[in-house]
Amino acid sequence: MLSMLLAIVVVLLVAGVLLWAVGAMPWIDGDIKQAVKILVIVVVAIWIIGLLAGLVSQPHFPALR
Repeated sequence: MLSMLLAIVVVLLVAGVLLWAVGAMPWIDGDIKQAVKILVIVVVAIWIIGLLAGLVSQPHFPALR
């Protein structure tokens, strides 16, 4: 259970940084920025729903000792 929560937090952080980076690039057209943002949000949402529903395999992190 802890590894699933850790995986969700890591993916949300990476997605947030990606969305921030795309928004911070002034030379990219607004339509492309919007498309990338929608794509990232949809992929992350589908992944999290699949993870919670048991459709996606759970990531395995090494035990912290």
